[in-house]
Amino acid sequence: MKLRTHLIILVVAALLPVLIFAGVMLVTFSAQQRSAVERGLVDTARALSLAVDRELAVSIRTLEQLATSEHLDSGELRKFYDQASRTLKIQPSWEAILLIDPFGQQVINLRVPFGTPLPETGASQLNKDVIGTGQPAISNLFTGAIVKGPLIAIAVPVVRDGKVEYVLASSTSPAFLLKLLAQQNVPSDWLATIIDRNQVIVARTRDFEKFVGKPAGALFAAKSREAQEGVFRGLPQESAQVYAGFHRSDLSGWTVGLAIPVSAVESPSQRSLLLAAAGGLALLLLGIALAALFGHRVTASVGALCGSAAALGRGETPQRRHSRIVELNEVGDAIETAAATRKRAEEEIRRLAKFPAENPNPVMRIGRNGTILYANQSSAPILTTWGREVGQNVPDDWQKWIATTFESGISKEMEIKCDGRIFSCIVTPILAEGYLNIYGQDITERMKADQALQESGVRYRSLFENMLDGYAYCRMLFEHNQPQDFVYLDVNSAFEKLTGLKNVVGRKVTEVIPGLRESHPELFEIYGRVALTGQPERFELYLESLAAWLTISAYSIEKGCFVAVFDNVTERKQAEEALRQYANRLATLSRRLIEVQETERQHLARELHDEIGQALTAVSINLQGVMKSADPSSLKSRIKESLQIIARSIDQVRNLSFELRPAILDDLGLVPAIRSYVGREAKRGGFKAKFNFEPFKKTLAPEVETACFRILQEAVTNVIRHARAGAVRVELIRQGDDLKLGISDDGVGFNLGTLKQKGLADGSPGLVGMEERAALAGGVFKIDSSKGAGTRIEAVFPHAFRASEQTT
Repeated sequence: MKLRTHLIILVVAALLPVLIFAGVMLVTFSAQQRSAVERGLVDTARALSLAVDRELAVSIRTLEQLATSEHLDSGELRKFYDQASRTLKIQPSWEAILLIDPFGQQVINLRVPFGTPLPETGASQLNKDVIGTGQPAISNLFTGAIVKGPLIAIAVPVVRDGKVEYVLASSTSPAFLLKLLAQQNVPSDWLATIIDRNQVIVARTRDFEKFVGKPAGALFAAKSREAQEGVFRGLPQESAQVYAGFHRSDLSGWTVGLAIPVSAVESPSQRSLLLAAAGGLALLLLGIALAALFGHRVTASVGALCGSAAALGRGETPQRRHSRIVELNEVGDAIETAAATRKRAEEEIRRLAKFPAENPNPVMRIGRNGTILYANQSSAPILTTWGREVGQNVPDDWQKWIATTFESGISKEMEIKCDGRIFSCIVTPILAEGYLNIYGQDITERMKADQALQESGVRYRSLFENMLDGYAYCRMLFEHNQPQDFVYLDVNSAFEKLTGLKNVVGRKVTEVIPGLRESHPELFEIYGRVALTGQPERFELYLESLAAWLTISAYSIEKGCFVAVFDNVTERKQAEEALRQYANRLATLSRRLIEVQETERQHLARELHDEIGQALTAVSINLQGVMKSADPSSLKSRIKESLQIIARSIDQVRNLSFELRPAILDDLGLVPAIRSYVGREAKRGGFKAKFNFEPFKKTLAPEVETACFRILQEAVTNVIRHARAGAVRVELIRQGDDLKLGISDDGVGFNLGTLKQKGLADGSPGLVGMEERAALAGGVFKIDSSKGAGTRIEAVFPHAFRASEQTT
């Protein structure tokens, strides 16, 4: 076949796989796009559900905090009404707050003034769920008894002495869910819907007023009952076919659904497939036409080039013809250069042959039959090594060289060693004259220099392999002057030990560490800049594959190549991070200290004003009445009443004093103070107190006693607020010179890591505060807790008794 036919076949063979591959990729991409849309629908539905859960959880936590109100303990519902009103003002999404008795009767409803007769609640099933489980609950959509519109209720139990006294609930319009959906930036052509556990629409991003309170579509309702989350294709109430994804919340039982029109997903893929088919056919026809055109040009140029090569083989001067193909011109230039070089070499050999005696290098002439025709004086060492003279034949091994050189007509190079010297000889056939010219050059010194260089390379290799830092020699790969990849040319053992990478020489870094270019594009930019400009750079980088920080120094070795030196600085970075976290904790605790001081002062002011101030006012009134009254029985009654008020005030002052710092801690020591405090809090919190105290004679240092007592206070406060424990056990044990304080409960427990992070973020780091108190007193703090398994807090103060003895 002709060259033109080969080019056409080549074009077709090259384009057809590409076109087939493009079609397959478009179909695959379409399927992947649909799969990605389905995953995106489920992920977005899950995210929306989590956003709704976060809002509901905030409402639950607010209600739980309100449920701990002291006014519910004392039965002062008017004060509780005022307190709930203040809470309602800071909750813009709430319509009302309700207090409901266990029989479903509303006791308080903030939609009406206090004391107004109230009906039963509209969400009776919600009350039963809360009372039956003792846990918070969220209602389905219902119609309010007072508001007369669709509502959602969130309820928590008000538990006293292990019994549900009330149900505290907030009612919310479903319109707040519509605002919440709008905040999530759902695309305008997507439809987001929330349905409750009865598959009734609670919120919807389009036509909210029209669809709220109506049953969801049959397919959506059925799918939400079958699984917690999934994806399906169906037809909503009012639109074309859609892809839909949904997720059901564990907290509320509501299901969030998202729908997107099928046409929005499939139309772009179909258009891309048609365009690819049309473009591929046009490209194939154009390629065939161009192949035929250029095939003709290439054929003519190659024919001319073949004629030039034939002339060179005959020893003639080739006649050039210029071609439009650059590569063929380069081959023609090479043929011309070879012809000119051959001509100059022959002329130089003839010139040298005229003056062989004066040449300092060996020059010999050998005939076709191997006879030594001529040798100058500098050739004497070679002739002596051969044991030959002019007129005799060369050694047998040279006979073979002579025969093959005459046959090929091409000059050859070989080495001759003699008398401690090394000669590099060029054997050139002079075909027209029928002999060989041998021109030798003494390369002994150069060989010694090469050997020295080799030994230097061995020493360099030894140094390279024994470096403590990781060392990698690489070649950068560029595309349009942009760094795309780099190849490892050499690495030392320290590099392999530091990175854990083996057998990397000759491989691209994107093969060794997949995804590195996407995760760290700046690494390729820096290496490319060093390889191009020759300017060294130093930087730090965190590699996820190593879980380590590296300091990297990059140096240019030659154009396009660089050396990277690695030093592991993970420990230094970890120390810096630990110092930063400690500074953050210190700032948080300082801020918390100020807040606690202000809260304590506010508490003292309120107690002095509300309790002691009122008591002293009552005593003053009674004494004024005594002064004005002359009735002895009235005098006695007023004095008795005043004494009772003074007694209550004394108890109040004692309680305040105990909360600030119990005098018993300073007077009798740590153990009596713990017994007194825990016993008092056990009555208030409704748990059983257990003690395990080992007797010890030595008095503890004041800072240790204070730290133990404050840690105990914080721990017991957390038990009352959060643990719902039935029993608390307190241990105070001497272990040699060490003191161990242990507090354990059988409550609900918690996730330790999550609570620590939440404590720092919310400005109420109780656990961190206990840890810092222990550290300031020289102790070690430890906490162990998990959901449903209770909590144990332990603080060990090393050498607490030894320090006390030295102080004494």
